[in-house]
Amino acid sequence: MLRQEKLAALGRLVSGIAHEFGNQLGGALGLLDLALLEDDLSEVHASLAPVRETLTRALTTVENLLRFARGTPLQVQPGVELGQVLQRALDLLRAQIDEAGLEVEVDQGEVPPLSLDPVQLEQVVLNLVINAIHATAGATPPKLLLSLRQAEDEVVFAAEDNGPGVPPEVRARIFEPFFTTKGALGGSETPGTGLGLSMALGVVEAHSGRLTIDVSPSLMGARFQLWLPSTNGDANRPRPDEG
Repeated sequence: MLRQEKLAALGRLVSGIAHEFGNQLGGALGLLDLALLEDDLSEVHASLAPVRETLTRALTTVENLLRFARGTPLQVQPGVELGQVLQRALDLLRAQIDEAGLEVEVDQGEVPPLSLDPVQLEQVVLNLVINAIHATAGATPPKLLLSLRQAEDEVVFAAEDNGPGVPPEVRARIFEPFFTTKGALGGSETPGTGLGLSMALGVVEAHSGRLTIDVSPSLMGARFQLWLPSTNGDANRPRPDEG
Protein backbone atom coordinates (compact mmCIF):
# COMPACT_ATOMS: atom_id res chain seq x y z
CA MET A 1 0.00 0.00 0.00
CA LEU A 2 2.87 2.36 0.82
CA ARG A 3 4.49 1.61 -2.55
CA GLN A 4 1.22 2.24 -4.36
CA GLU A 5 0.79 5.54 -2.50
CA LYS A 6 4.32 6.63 -3.46
CA LEU A 7 3.74 5.67 -7.10
CA ALA A 8 0.45 7.59 -7.11
CA ALA A 9 2.21 10.67 -5.67
CA LEU A 10 4.96 10.33 -8.29
CA GLY A 11 2.33 10.07 -11.01
CA ARG A 12 0.66 13.27 -9.80
CA LEU A 13 4.06 15.00 -9.73
CA VAL A 14 4.90 13.96 -13.29
CA SER A 15 1.42 14.92 -14.46
CA GLY A 16 1.76 18.30 -12.80
CA ILE A 17 5.14 18.96 -14.41
CA ALA A 18 3.83 17.92 -17.83
CA HIS A 19 0.72 20.09 -17.48
CA GLU A 20 2.68 23.13 -16.33
CA PHE A 21 5.27 22.98 -19.08
CA GLY A 22 2.67 21.98 -21.68
CA ASN A 23 0.77 25.20 -20.98
CA GLN A 24 3.87 27.39 -20.88
CA LEU A 25 5.61 25.97 -23.97
CA GLY A 26 2.36 25.64 -25.92
CA GLY A 27 1.64 29.30 -25.29
CA ALA A 28 5.17 30.28 -26.38
CA LEU A 29 4.85 28.21 -29.55
CA GLY A 30 1.54 29.87 -30.44
CA LEU A 31 3.07 33.32 -30.00
CA LEU A 32 6.04 32.36 -32.15
CA ASP A 33 3.72 31.13 -34.90
CA LEU A 34 1.97 34.50 -34.86
CA ALA A 35 5.32 36.31 -35.02
CA LEU A 36 6.34 34.30 -38.09
CA LEU A 37 3.21 35.49 -39.91
CA GLU A 38 4.05 39.16 -39.34
CA ASP A 39 5.88 41.25 -41.93
CA ASP A 40 6.09 44.36 -39.76
CA LEU A 41 9.18 44.12 -37.53
CA SER A 42 7.52 46.18 -34.82
CA GLU A 43 4.67 43.64 -34.68
CA VAL A 44 7.19 40.79 -34.59
CA HIS A 45 8.93 42.45 -31.67
CA ALA A 46 5.59 42.91 -29.88
CA SER A 47 4.84 39.20 -30.35
CA LEU A 48 8.26 38.08 -29.10
CA ALA A 49 8.12 40.01 -25.82
CA PRO A 50 5.46 37.72 -24.25
CA VAL A 51 7.39 34.69 -25.59
CA ARG A 52 10.40 35.80 -23.59
CA GLU A 53 8.21 36.31 -20.53
CA THR A 54 6.70 32.83 -20.90
CA LEU A 55 10.09 31.14 -21.33
CA THR A 56 11.47 33.07 -18.35
CA ARG A 57 8.57 31.77 -16.27
CA ALA A 58 9.32 28.23 -17.45
CA LEU A 59 12.98 28.58 -16.48
CA THR A 60 11.95 29.87 -13.06
CA THR A 61 9.80 26.78 -12.64
CA VAL A 62 12.78 24.58 -13.54
CA GLU A 63 14.98 26.38 -11.02
CA ASN A 64 12.34 26.00 -8.30
CA LEU A 65 11.95 22.31 -9.10
CA LEU A 66 15.71 21.71 -8.97
CA ARG A 67 15.96 23.65 -5.71
CA PHE A 68 13.12 21.55 -4.33
CA ALA A 69 14.80 18.31 -5.43
CA ARG A 70 18.30 19.20 -4.19
CA GLY A 71 17.39 21.20 -1.15
CA THR A 72 19.34 24.33 -0.31
CA PRO A 73 21.90 24.04 2.52
CA LEU A 74 20.94 26.11 5.53
CA GLN A 75 23.03 29.16 6.39
CA VAL A 76 22.24 29.13 10.10
CA GLN A 77 22.81 32.25 12.16
CA PRO A 78 22.47 32.42 15.96
CA GLY A 79 20.24 34.93 17.71
CA VAL A 80 17.79 35.54 14.86
CA GLU A 81 14.67 37.49 15.82
CA LEU A 82 11.64 36.03 14.05
CA GLY A 83 9.82 39.33 14.47
CA GLN A 84 12.44 41.03 12.32
CA VAL A 85 12.18 38.28 9.69
CA LEU A 86 8.41 38.83 9.62
CA GLN A 87 8.78 42.60 9.29
CA ARG A 88 11.26 42.31 6.41
CA ALA A 89 8.83 40.05 4.55
CA LEU A 90 5.99 42.55 5.05
CA ASP A 91 8.19 45.40 3.85
CA LEU A 92 9.03 43.48 0.68
CA LEU A 93 5.34 42.85 -0.02
CA ARG A 94 4.10 46.30 0.98
CA ALA A 95 3.14 47.29 -2.58
CA GLN A 96 1.16 44.06 -3.15
CA ILE A 97 -0.53 44.35 0.24
CA ASP A 98 -1.58 47.94 -0.42
CA GLU A 99 -2.78 47.13 -3.93
CA ALA A 100 -4.93 44.28 -2.59
CA GLY A 101 -6.31 46.46 0.22
CA LEU A 102 -5.29 43.74 2.66
CA GLU A 103 -5.71 44.63 6.34
CA VAL A 104 -2.73 43.12 8.14
CA GLU A 105 -2.70 42.76 11.93
CA VAL A 106 0.48 41.63 13.67
CA ASP A 107 0.20 40.11 17.17
CA GLN A 108 3.75 39.59 18.37
CA GLY A 109 4.32 37.99 21.74
CA GLU A 110 7.65 37.51 23.47
CA VAL A 111 9.65 34.77 21.78
CA PRO A 112 13.33 33.90 22.19
CA PRO A 113 15.93 34.45 19.46
CA LEU A 114 16.58 31.29 17.44
CA SER A 115 19.42 29.71 15.50
CA LEU A 116 18.12 29.50 11.96
CA ASP A 117 18.54 30.60 8.35
CA PRO A 118 16.81 34.02 8.22
CA VAL A 119 16.80 34.20 4.40
CA GLN A 120 15.06 30.86 3.91
CA LEU A 121 12.61 31.51 6.77
CA GLU A 122 11.82 34.87 5.18
CA GLN A 123 10.98 33.02 1.95
CA VAL A 124 8.55 30.83 3.90
CA VAL A 125 6.83 33.87 5.40
CA LEU A 126 6.69 35.56 1.98
CA ASN A 127 5.02 32.47 0.53
CA LEU A 128 2.39 32.36 3.27
CA VAL A 129 1.57 36.07 2.97
CA ILE A 130 1.34 35.89 -0.83
CA ASN A 131 -1.00 32.91 -0.50
CA ALA A 132 -3.16 34.95 1.87
CA ILE A 133 -3.27 37.87 -0.59
CA HIS A 134 -4.56 35.52 -3.29
CA ALA A 135 -6.97 33.69 -0.97
CA THR A 136 -8.63 36.86 0.33
CA ALA A 137 -9.14 38.50 -3.07
CA GLY A 138 -12.92 38.07 -2.77
CA ALA A 139 -13.26 39.10 0.88
CA THR A 140 -14.64 42.49 1.94
CA PRO A 141 -12.39 43.62 3.43
CA PRO A 142 -9.54 41.12 3.07
CA LYS A 143 -7.83 40.45 6.40
CA LEU A 144 -4.65 38.72 7.51
CA LEU A 145 -3.61 38.06 11.09
CA LEU A 146 0.06 37.26 11.71
CA SER A 147 1.12 36.16 15.18
CA LEU A 148 4.19 35.01 17.06
CA ARG A 149 3.96 33.21 20.37
CA GLN A 150 5.73 30.79 22.66
CA ALA A 151 4.05 27.41 23.12
CA GLU A 152 5.95 25.38 25.72
CA ASP A 153 9.22 24.37 24.03
CA GLU A 154 8.22 25.72 20.59
CA VAL A 155 7.91 29.08 18.91
CA VAL A 156 4.80 29.35 16.72
CA PHE A 157 4.31 31.69 13.79
CA ALA A 158 0.75 31.71 12.45
CA ALA A 159 -0.77 33.27 9.32
CA GLU A 160 -4.60 33.40 9.38
CA ASP A 161 -6.88 34.89 6.71
CA ASN A 162 -10.57 35.43 6.06
CA GLY A 163 -10.58 33.74 2.67
CA PRO A 164 -12.74 30.74 1.77
CA GLY A 165 -10.45 28.34 3.64
CA VAL A 166 -9.05 25.03 2.47
CA PRO A 167 -11.31 21.94 2.32
CA PRO A 168 -10.06 18.85 4.23
CA GLU A 169 -9.47 16.89 1.03
CA VAL A 170 -7.24 19.69 -0.27
CA ARG A 171 -5.41 20.07 3.05
CA ALA A 172 -4.34 16.44 2.79
CA ARG A 173 -2.40 17.21 -0.41
CA ILE A 174 -1.58 20.88 -0.12
CA PHE A 175 2.13 20.32 0.58
CA GLU A 176 2.61 17.98 -2.37
CA PRO A 177 4.83 19.37 -5.14
CA PHE A 178 2.85 20.66 -8.14
CA PHE A 179 -0.45 20.35 -6.30
CA THR A 180 -2.20 23.73 -6.43
CA THR A 181 -5.59 25.34 -6.79
CA LYS A 182 -3.99 28.32 -8.55
CA GLY A 183 -2.45 29.00 -11.93
CA ALA A 184 -2.61 26.73 -14.95
CA LEU A 185 -2.61 23.61 -12.76
CA GLY A 186 -5.49 24.86 -10.64
CA GLY A 187 -7.59 26.27 -13.43
CA SER A 188 -7.35 29.92 -12.41
CA GLU A 189 -5.54 33.05 -13.51
CA THR A 190 -3.88 33.50 -10.10
CA PRO A 191 -0.13 32.78 -10.35
CA GLY A 192 0.87 29.44 -8.89
CA THR A 193 3.00 26.41 -9.73
CA GLY A 194 2.38 24.20 -6.70
CA LEU A 195 6.01 24.36 -5.50
CA GLY A 196 5.82 27.18 -2.96
CA LEU A 197 4.32 25.26 -0.05
CA SER A 198 6.37 22.14 -0.81
CA MET A 199 9.56 24.18 -0.64
CA ALA A 200 8.33 25.96 2.49
CA LEU A 201 7.70 22.61 4.17
CA GLY A 202 11.22 21.47 3.25
CA VAL A 203 12.75 24.59 4.79
CA VAL A 204 10.73 24.23 7.99
CA GLU A 205 11.54 20.53 8.38
CA ALA A 206 15.24 21.27 7.81
CA HIS A 207 14.95 23.50 10.88
CA SER A 208 13.49 20.54 12.83
CA GLY A 209 10.10 22.25 12.70
CA ARG A 210 6.58 21.60 11.47
CA LEU A 211 4.21 23.36 9.07
CA THR A 212 0.50 22.71 9.55
CA ILE A 213 -2.78 23.95 8.10
CA ASP A 214 -6.24 24.12 9.63
CA VAL A 215 -9.10 26.60 10.07
CA SER A 216 -8.60 30.03 11.62
CA PRO A 217 -10.74 30.16 14.79
CA SER A 218 -11.16 33.94 14.52
CA LEU A 219 -11.23 34.72 10.79
CA MET A 220 -12.67 31.35 9.64
CA GLY A 221 -10.34 31.10 6.66
CA ALA A 222 -7.09 29.16 6.40
CA ARG A 223 -4.53 29.10 9.20
CA PHE A 224 -0.95 28.06 8.52
CA GLN A 225 1.20 27.48 11.58
CA LEU A 226 4.98 27.21 11.56
CA TRP A 227 6.32 25.45 14.65
CA LEU A 228 10.03 25.76 15.50
CA PRO A 229 11.79 24.32 18.56
CA SER A 230 12.82 27.02 21.02
CA THR A 231 16.24 25.42 21.32
CA ASN A 232 16.94 24.37 17.75
CA GLY A 233 20.68 23.86 17.89
CA ASP A 234 20.38 20.96 15.43
CA ALA A 235 18.89 23.23 12.75
CA ASN A 236 22.14 23.05 10.80
CA ARG A 237 22.14 19.29 10.55
CA PRO A 238 22.35 18.05 6.94
CA ARG A 239 19.16 17.08 5.17
CA PRO A 240 18.79 13.43 4.22
CA ASP A 241 19.58 14.18 0.58
CA GLU A 242 22.76 16.03 1.64
CA GLY A 243 24.19 13.11 3.53
